[in-house]
Amino acid sequence: MVDDDDNFNNREFIVDEMLGDVLLMQRETIQSHFQEVKQMKSDIRSLEEKIRIALEHCNRNIEDIQLEAKAYVDKEVLSWSKQYQDAGDEKKRLENELKEILKKVENKQLRAVDELESMYENKIKHE
Repeated sequence: MVDDDDNFNNREFIVDEMLGDVLLMQRETIQSHFQEVKQMKSDIRSLEEKIRIALEHCNRNIEDIQLEAKAYVDKEVLSWSKQYQDAGDEKKRLENELKEILKKVENKQLRAVDELESMYENKIKHE
């Protein structure tokens, strides 16, 4: 009776023919839903892999941008540091130059005072 699958009637043991049709219909619907769920799970795995790859790509881009930004900042800091050092050197040079100028002016004034004193002493001697 059940030995040959081709001759097997799913409704043979069912008392109510309509109930058998409903059960078979529900079974087909459930199997269809199982197939849909299986396909959706496969789609989810595929999407998760695509997201993982995209995330890795984004992370590499972020790392590249961070490295570029760090290199730029380091370059700028080095440039500003050199400008600061150059400005300090120029300030020292100008201060030294000013000291020399002040010494020269002071020496000229001292010589002028000495000359005036000498002239005054000579004038007093002649009077």
